[in-house]
Amino acid sequence: MKCILCNSRKGKRYCPAKGTLICAPCCGRMRVVEIPCPPDCVYLAEGQGRQAGKKYMRQLRLEQDPDRSLRLYENLRLYRPLFDVIEIEILRYGQGLSSFHDRHVLEAVRLLTKTYRSEVRGVIYEHTSPDPVVSALVRAVHEKLEKLREELESQLKASDLVECLEVMVWEVRHHLNQPLDEEPYLTFIRKNHPEVAAEGSDENLIVL
Repeated sequence: MKCILCNSRKGKRYCPAKGTLICAPCCGRMRVVEIPCPPDCVYLAEGQGRQAGKKYMRQLRLEQDPDRSLRLYENLRLYRPLFDVIEIEILRYGQGLSSFHDRHVLEAVRLLTKTYRSEVRGVIYEHTSPDPVVSALVRAVHEKLEKLREELESQLKASDLVECLEVMVWEVRHHLNQPLDEEPYLTFIRKNHPEVAAEGSDENLIVL
């Protein structure tokens, strides 16, 4: 039986969203982005781990400074739950926005890094952008992080956030510098958080 999506390769994976067999390449390429995958799909969980592992190893190999490469690897491991919080907030903010791109995310994460770096130096100052899309994203993520810090009763320090956000700057820049056939950063994190893609509600729309 041929894959119903490409109609060329043989369908070998049962897709619960489509209710039939599809091929592995279509599954990998369209997962979450074009196929509304249920969170309990075995191929979804398996693909997420493989995809993230390959991408991070490729990025680390491109880093020429071995000390920086080691630091990035350690921070990727240490702050993974915090990355998830920020990525989910970015995706929720972007729902319903037609003109929301990786460059908006990069500028927003850079500004947040500067804000928390200022706090580390003892200066409370929120860095903002003249771009309304970036400014609203900065505000949304900043509010989420501050709420998280309150819940954790100061266990999450500004220096921790700087370390995490610096890795995210490096990560988004990596996607922006890749060839056009590479998937954007927003597509990558959307595949890793199908629960957000499944929400699809109007409550997260941002009116600019």
